Amino acid sequence: TDLVSKFNFLPRRAQAPSGLVSNEWHFDIRYIPLDPPLHLLFIVQAESGYIHTERLPVGHESARSGVSFFPETAEDAAPEILHAILHAYVNGMGRMEDNPPPGPWKLTTGERSLAIAIGNAMKAAGVSAVELHTIRTSSSHVTKIADERFANLFKTISGPPQANMPAPDMIFYSKHKPGIISKASPNGFEFAIAYYQLQSNATPPDANIDKRPAFDFSKIQTQDLAKSRVQLVAVTEMTDASHELRSTAHAILTQWYMNRGGDHIPTRYVFSAAWHAEQALRHAEHVSPSGFRASPSVLLFLTSVFAKNHQLYPPLLMLRRCDAALKTRQDQMVAQDSAAMVKRLKHPNRYRCANVGCGIMTSSGQALQRCGGKCDEDKRPYYCSKECQRADWKVHKPFCKPGMPCSVIADDHDGPGFVTAGAGGGTSISTRIPGQDGRTHLVSSSTMSPEYLRDFRAAVERLDVSSDS
Repeated sequence: TDLVSKFNFLPRRAQAPSGLVSNEWHFDIRYIPLDPPLHLLFIVQAESGYIHTERLPVGHESARSGVSFFPETAEDAAPEILHAILHAYVNGMGRMEDNPPPGPWKLTTGERSLAIAIGNAMKAAGVSAVELHTIRTSSSHVTKIADERFANLFKTISGPPQANMPAPDMIFYSKHKPGIISKASPNGFEFAIAYYQLQSNATPPDANIDKRPAFDFSKIQTQDLAKSRVQLVAVTEMTDASHELRSTAHAILTQWYMNRGGDHIPTRYVFSAAWHAEQALRHAEHVSPSGFRASPSVLLFLTSVFAKNHQLYPPLLMLRRCDAALKTRQDQMVAQDSAAMVKRLKHPNRYRCANVGCGIMTSSGQALQRCGGKCDEDKRPYYCSKECQRADWKVHKPFCKPGMPCSVIADDHDGPGFVTAGAGGGTSISTRIPGQDGRTHLVSSSTMSPEYLRDFRAAVERLDVSSDS
């Protein structure tokens, strides 16, 4: 390409033009949790401390272009990083001089997988300098200097109040393997149901989804779901799209980042999910009543991941709509759960699954199924599913006779003092999830199955927001 030809034409020397330092440069990529979020290529000459940055992708002027770029592997990131590196040197790293500085003598980066990917990209693109076909891994001394220099830069670009936030670390792609979003079922009917549930849970309350090509079932069913993010981001950037559609797309993206994050979620996945939740709430302001603007999928994110981590990861604190929606829902659920608590205290068996360790509670006795045996009516256990009833049978069997005491083991934790939140209402089920703040969060849903809610609780308990970007 023309850019590669210009780069190959640059003079290359072992020493910088000053002759005082080497012409070796460290580069890395960093995720910037601002509004909107973006990725930066960071280049530094360790001996002199000279730095240069390029916003990725290079050449995109749209305020949303940073959102569209979200590489999950070093190989995915390599083409844009290579383009940015070539662009930086060909254009003199922003210097207003007639003669640009020479091309780099050597390049290094923080992790081996990115070094290999960029070296291979250099060779494939036709970069003539053989030395640049092999990118070395930066020493710990160089990466320390890079972190220090970037920390100073971040204070400048973030500004108050974000200036007090810790600077983002360089991204290490090798430390995170993206989770699996989902697999299209070979059963077309099952896939159609799953697709409908995804769309319904992401739609803001009181809104009728805009029937647009972005949600065309035939396209979604056949496309690579890992690439669906690009299509969804494009929907959010449609200025002529309805607020309903854009809110729904943002809500689905919130779920996308959480599913791709896996059990150990890098902070860039968490912030991206939260940022899209914030935008979903912003668009929902135009179509949903006050106090009911969060779709079920956004509420699920807020009451689990956001509630668990927003005090631990400072960038989340600037997402005011997310924080307000979480507090509103907590207030609503405190009132709702207080009434349900009275019923549970009067008839504890009626509103809690009897299987030890299940943890599923309900706001309505109709949501549970009771034992059909010969035990006394007021002693009968109730279960959230046949699976739990079978699992508890070895405990309940000796008590399933007239005149026998109740077999249900009391749960002393079911009482006041919970931080309650969720997508409950009507006939809902709920479960307790311990938070990193030491409090217990009661998450409710009127759409999830007991099995899904138990799996969700287990996933949140395993979930760890990684310090890696």
